[in-house]
Amino acid sequence: MPDEELGWVQHHAPVPRLSETPAGYHRPAPRLGQHTWDVLGEFGFDENQIAALREAGIVAGEEPS
Repeated sequence: MPDEELGWVQHHAPVPRLSETPAGYHRPAPRLGQHTWDVLGEFGFDENQIAALREAGIVAGEEPS
């Protein structure tokens, strides 16, 4: 699968393999911390709390733009 930052990236074959509905890849796997702000926001953390966790090295991810 092509990736904007890494070039061509191989993925593992999906499990289970279904003959009638074969799996397909539509987008690359998320980057480390790519969804951190969204997920923690859903758990009730505000932007300042998430930024403090990131600065302390507890979570990965950059502040969304």
